[in-house]
Amino acid sequence: MKALSPLAETGAGGLRAASGAARAGLWLWRHGVWLPLTLALLLAAALLWWDATQLQARGQALAAARPAAGASAPLPPRVVADAENAAALRGLLPPAVDATAQVRRLVELTRPQLAWQRAEFQQSDDNAGGLLRVQVTVPVAGEYAAMRQALDRALAELPNVSLDQVQLRRLQPDATRLEARLRFSIWLAAARPEGSAR
Repeated sequence: MKALSPLAETGAGGLRAASGAARAGLWLWRHGVWLPLTLALLLAAALLWWDATQLQARGQALAAARPAAGASAPLPPRVVADAENAAALRGLLPPAVDATAQVRRLVELTRPQLAWQRAEFQQSDDNAGGLLRVQVTVPVAGEYAAMRQALDRALAELPNVSLDQVQLRRLQPDATRLEARLRFSIWLAAARPEGSAR
């Protein structure tokens, strides 16, 4: 019996596989390992470029959707209405130059029921709101009914005046006369700088 070579024992399928492996080995031997590595690097670079262009397109879409940084967003309707109401209020108030006249008028409206002895004044200016507040703290004496009548009359005739604090004291339990400490606020429209719109 004749001995078969190992190549003949594998058959035709084995011969083709061995032939393909030999060709791949020969191709790698001729071109070196750098060619497949170069192809893999080129493929990776192409994928990175595609991903970067997609990311840039998404960023441009988001920037277009956002309002421009320099452009101010419109104010909510409530803020606009509050500003209009504040401007209307300033238009109704007496000007700040009338502060002394307003204090005199307050004294006239509460006399003779309230005996003004002395008064303390404090002024605060709200530049943002355009308001001037003059606080008047005064100790007075009088009967309760007369005191209440005088305060009602003053507050009705001077709508820009508020009664902020009342401290009452009766010296004796059966006394009809009271001593009181009253704090009023007189609200005025603050003076505006020249050239500003009202």
